[in-house]
Amino acid sequence: MEFKSSAFIFVTGFVLFVVGGFMNAMAMSVSITSAMTRSIYSSSSNGGAVVLGLLGSVFALTGLIQMCMGAHRALSKIDALPVPAVVETERVSVPAQPAAAPTSDPAEA
Repeated sequence: MEFKSSAFIFVTGFVLFVVGGFMNAMAMSVSITSAMTRSIYSSSSNGGAVVLGLLGSVFALTGLIQMCMGAHRALSKIDALPVPAVVETERVSVPAQPAAAPTSDPAEA
């Protein structure tokens, strides 16, 4: 059975997740700062922070999905590994007969 690579997709997903989270944090910071400094007479828009937040959310969601796919592939590989089976010795229900004493004369045997 051929398995697909899981490390690359997991690492890529992790990087996207971190970058997306950072972009979301930056968007929230810019949005809060813009809201705190806005006056009644300013006409500044907060559109850049909204776009940054949406793009960061898409990156983070894509990264999360990729990390789940990578973990699923890795766990599928682990599940497919051979497991040594414990072999139980057969129980003898009939008592064993004692062996005959060895003789030195081969003709008697």
